[in-house]
Order: sequence, then structure tokens, then C-alpha cells
Amino acid sequence: MTQSTVASHSDIPDKTETEPRLGAEAGTSFRALLEARRSIRAFSSEPVGADRIDAVLQMARHAPSWCNTQPWRVYVLGGEVMESVKREFVQAAREREAHPDIPFMPGYAEPYLTRKRQADEALRCASRIAPSDLKSQVLAVKRNWSFFGAPHAFIMTVPKAFGPYALLDLGCFLQTVLLALVAENLAGCPQASLAQFPHVLRRHLPIPETEAVACGVSFGYPEPGAPANGCRTSRLSPDEFSHYSGMPTP
Repeated sequence: MTQSTVASHSDIPDKTETEPRLGAEAGTSFRALLEARRSIRAFSSEPVGADRIDAVLQMARHAPSWCNTQPWRVYVLGGEVMESVKREFVQAAREREAHPDIPFMPGYAEPYLTRKRQADEALRCASRIAPSDLKSQVLAVKRNWSFFGAPHAFIMTVPKAFGPYALLDLGCFLQTVLLALVAENLAGCPQASLAQFPHVLRRHLPIPETEAVACGVSFGYPEPGAPANGCRTSRLSPDEFSHYSGMPTP
């Protein structure tokens, strides 16, 4: 463990080296990242180099958090460990062994249920699965536990002692990870389903009981031409989720 030290003036980076890039160019680049990001559900088996994974995490570490606590932990899966977890996830799902550290919602009320159903329908149509083909629909759901064929995954945790506010911080971090993947010409899919079987993950990863498994991100290179990767979901317009007080609306 390193000891804390007080930085001298020579240790403090020059402002010109750390000044964030602002203005139209930065705004255009950020908008492009946002619009390019989407959830990918079919991956190539080609592994991603450790240097590129590190580049993603180097960018993600700039995510904000309450009082700069940075409560997230990330466990990176690949290789034989990834394959073992895939097999055990599929078995655990078959045996109905789901026991997440953070309880899942029992269901959705309106208007959230309608939005979920619309997203499900968009994915079914993009995947070219007929409404009557229930077997293919079940198989599509099961692909969650094989990480959609991805060669890697991030498993993300927060300290159980922090309570729900740690999840706000993790949400900021998660979004930054997803955008960083796009910046590295990679693709990802955030999945709550990967948190359903923490006992499986703890058999392979050094996740202590003091940490709650919150979610995972399957990532890698997208499979070219995979129908599911053509799925696009709608978004609310700002006037549907915002309210202005004491000032005119746009």
C-alpha cells in the first residue's frame, strides 16, 4: 500500500497540460460518441488486446462520483475464466439459481412497461424472429448468460455498505465505460442479467462478500452482419422528461 504524500509545486501538472478540451470540436465529438453507442448482442470471438482494455478503463476513471469516493470495482473476464463462467451461468439459469446481491425489480408499472415492451419488440424484429417463434425468443434471452458470444466482460461491483447512492456513482462510471468502448472502436452491452448469479462469479473472481455485484458489460468487436446488432430503440424527447421553472421553455 502506498503512503499518502503532499504534492510539491513541481509535482503539480502545468495547467496547459490538463486543461479540458472545450468548444464546438469537443461538443461534436461527444455527440458523435453518444449517437454511435448502442447495445450490441452479437460479438466476434476475436479477443481484445489488454492495452486497449486498459485504454477504456483509463478513460472511464474520469467518471464523477460523490465526494470523489469512486466506489466502483471492475473485474475483467477473458480466456478460460470467461468460458468457465459462461458454462456455469447457463447451468445456473437452467437450475433457476438466481440470487442477486441487489434485488431485481418484480415488474414494471406504466409507462415503463410499455417502453420495455417496445424495446423487446424492436429487438425481436431486428433479430428476424417471428412473434409465433417462442423457441427462438427463449434462445435469444438465454444468450444473455453466454455474454452474447463476447470474448470479454466487465463485472462491476459497489460496496454493500454504501447503500443506493453508490449505484448513482456506478451509473456515471458505466456510461463512461460504454462511451470509452466506442472511442476505442469496440462495442459493449450493459447487462443486469450478469448480476443474477454472484455465487458463480465468486467461484472464479476475487469478489468479496462486502461488495455487491451490480451489473456487467459484455464487450469486444461486433459480429459483422448480425441481425440483432441492427436493433435501434427510441428515446423520449426532452419535453417529455424535463420541467422548466422560472424560465421559458425552449
